Amino acid sequence: MRLLIVILTIFSFSEINAQRPNILWLVCEDQSSYFSFYGDSTAKTPVLDQLANESYVMQNAYVTSPVCSPSRSSIILGMHPISTGTHHMRAYNGWSEKDVNPQTDMPWYSFPQQEGVRAFTEYLRADGYYCSNNPKEDYNFNTPVLAWDESSNKAHWRNRDKGQPFFSVFNFNVCHESGIWKMANKEITVDPKDVSLPAYYPNDSTFRNDFAINYSNLERLDGQIKQVLDQLREDGLTENTFIFFYSDHGGPFPRQKRSIYQSGLKVPMTVYVPEKYRNQFTINQDELVSFVDLAPTILDLVGIKSPDHFQGRSIFDSKQAPDYVYAASDRFDEHYDRKRAIIGQDFKLILNYDTIRAHYLDLSYRKKMPTMTRLLELDQNGLAGDYFHQWLTGEKSRVELYDLRNDPDELNNLAGKEEYAGIQVKLETALLKWLEEVQDKGVKSEEQLMSSYLPGFLIPTFRKPKVSTKKGRLSINCKDANSIGWRYLGENTWNIYKQPVPIEDREIEVVLDRIGYETETFTVTNKALKD
Repeated sequence: MRLLIVILTIFSFSEINAQRPNILWLVCEDQSSYFSFYGDSTAKTPVLDQLANESYVMQNAYVTSPVCSPSRSSIILGMHPISTGTHHMRAYNGWSEKDVNPQTDMPWYSFPQQEGVRAFTEYLRADGYYCSNNPKEDYNFNTPVLAWDESSNKAHWRNRDKGQPFFSVFNFNVCHESGIWKMANKEITVDPKDVSLPAYYPNDSTFRNDFAINYSNLERLDGQIKQVLDQLREDGLTENTFIFFYSDHGGPFPRQKRSIYQSGLKVPMTVYVPEKYRNQFTINQDELVSFVDLAPTILDLVGIKSPDHFQGRSIFDSKQAPDYVYAASDRFDEHYDRKRAIIGQDFKLILNYDTIRAHYLDLSYRKKMPTMTRLLELDQNGLAGDYFHQWLTGEKSRVELYDLRNDPDELNNLAGKEEYAGIQVKLETALLKWLEEVQDKGVKSEEQLMSSYLPGFLIPTFRKPKVSTKKGRLSINCKDANSIGWRYLGENTWNIYKQPVPIEDREIEVVLDRIGYETETFTVTNKALKD
């Protein structure tokens, strides 16, 4: 009878899980609207075109920061980088062999998070989802131990238990900024003559060639995405899987990546909703979407209530659609330049806190790109044009105001013009109010901020946890830890601690975690369990 009950329980669990939706994220890097479904058919991307044809195509999707690691921090935490202290690019570098960041002369650090803040994937894992990430993390802090069931270049939904619902992320770096020079000697599948440059660029052969490389990389991206979608189809999972495609921030070129203009903030995003869910989950494609919306959207899909500290909303909830989305930029590699932006459907306002510094930041990494060095060369010879000469060398206005409907490239600053005074005051007032609400940590310098939260750069540790046993189960409590995990000794994967753990005469490993804290692991021995 007991065996029958176990079999029925397993069957019921599998049956229930089989009805739960899967989620697949396809994440490319460093791309703006260079796709057919946004009107640019230069690159031939039939797989993405077909996916977009069957999906919602978001017309106003924005990142929180125009560069990788701060942007990715907002995805995994559901909060703006300026709220979580992850706003400085490359504050943390887990693969560095050095203890000190050579760009700042400060130690690498993970900013300590407030109570309750954890990777949103932990909520999914606690609810029975298999969460895999392949392979890029780069959240600007040490990845929480419990964030993923698997995070590696072998991570895949196929590694989950039979019938288990999944959330799987695949990151594609073939179209990263560095691909412009790393792929320069590879086959260019797009003719530079067929490239149309954005209006703000000089008509130059170097630019055209680099753009042709980028478009060629998008065609390679299309082939890589095909492999993943083919696997999904082979496994018979397409009609129970929501599929998101997006870029981690805007395009790879100068005045795109690291730029708080639309070219750095506005990204491609498509959302495929399986047919059987289309009455339940609908999207207004024209609404403003921010990266802080991704975490609550996924939790909404699986029926999990979002925590109060999230700063976004589910994109399936049009009643909560915002009037504005927001973005910020601070340190990029070795240079600081604090900016804040508020974006509406029609107008956008930017606050520049350092007006003496030019928009251009002389970053050594960016100068590996031929387009960047060519732009500097053109300007030295007076051939870059008035716009880029100002962008490269001139001072900034404190306020920039743009009419996004009529000036999508943001070339005509309307700030200070009498006919737009009302709009300027309205947007600036709303922006300043929002910055206060999210407790913008950029008001302090990076050194001041770290002195406040990590005096002496000493990483905080946990107070002694309380561990107890009762009726054959182990209870764990630690008020400092935002995340607690466990596993039986010898197992590889950590479980999210939700309730007392069955002892089963096996030693149990425990992990305490909180972003910015020293991760602690310990083993509860058989003797301790018996005592």
